[in-house]
Amino acid sequence: MCSSDLLRDNTAFFVYAPPPVLRTIVVAQDAASGRFLKFAAAPLVADTNRVAEILTPEQFAAANLQGVSLVLWHAPLPAAGAGEKLRTFAANGGAALFFAGGESGRIENSGFGAVESVPEEKTWNITKWDEKEGPLARTDEGLNLPLADLVVLKRQPIVGEAGALAAFADGSAFLTRRSAGKGQILFCATSLSAEWSGLGEGTVLVPLAQRLLLAGGRRFTESALLACGESALAEGETWSPVDVATTKDIRSQAGVYKLGSRFVAVNRPARESDLEIIEPAKARQLFGKISVRLFDEAREGRAGVQSELWRMFLLAMGGFLLLEAILILPPKPRGAAGIAGAEARTA
Repeated sequence: MCSSDLLRDNTAFFVYAPPPVLRTIVVAQDAASGRFLKFAAAPLVADTNRVAEILTPEQFAAANLQGVSLVLWHAPLPAAGAGEKLRTFAANGGAALFFAGGESGRIENSGFGAVESVPEEKTWNITKWDEKEGPLARTDEGLNLPLADLVVLKRQPIVGEAGALAAFADGSAFLTRRSAGKGQILFCATSLSAEWSGLGEGTVLVPLAQRLLLAGGRRFTESALLACGESALAEGETWSPVDVATTKDIRSQAGVYKLGSRFVAVNRPARESDLEIIEPAKARQLFGKISVRLFDEAREGRAGVQSELWRMFLLAMGGFLLLEAILILPPKPRGAAGIAGAEARTA
């Protein structure tokens, strides 16, 4: 780990807190879709860190979205009041996903068109989706979500949205996403109903909902560790340092800060520990008139001859070893005829 020349800048701070509760609000007109979406957002009953609540569109108007990470909407698109509430929710960092349900409509400039049914004995196949990032990306093990196996019998074209995360073979969008402030708003072109698709089976719905839940709840956890100069929390908020008694600025000074019940650890950016690589031409300019030769350059001229003297010594040593091997060879034995003649003369 590289360190800074400023000793006090080498002190690292961290804070620890229990994982936050990730809340989901499911807005559904029919009970079956509500149960599907509630299970997708909170699949384990014993998991107290994931909580899902089912509301009707009428109940949503009075719902408190404080602390909510995700809104799953399986009902006709909201009216002006609820739509503005959802826009504010997304702008603050939340995630909202709207499913087609049979009724055309728009929220601002986005929404669903008329219902389209697949031709007889055919299905709409999803052939393209973003495998690298986003809610449909591959798993940590490198496996794709089974979008290609998803059966879609009915759909509603998504209008007013250009950013498609997944699309059918004919180019029509299956899932779209657009940024809304710090959060995101998504539209899905089909319904959870068995008459529409196999989305209710959960193989695609559960990972999609879980990833959006984590994305919408990131604002409740990402403030734990920040880098100097990258804090967006300093705008309009007064953070008090808890590691020293003097006044410090969260935007430029490392330390531990507190705002209400929230704690934040601020450290110097990790990029300050990275070794910088410069271009060869710039490196030569730093040395001025001093002769510089880089390791990856070809050795040429006089300096190259001097640097390759080891080759000559290696060849000479090999020659001496070969000569020594020749000199220590035993004499050649005489032939069989010579030996027989010598024996005859002796007799």
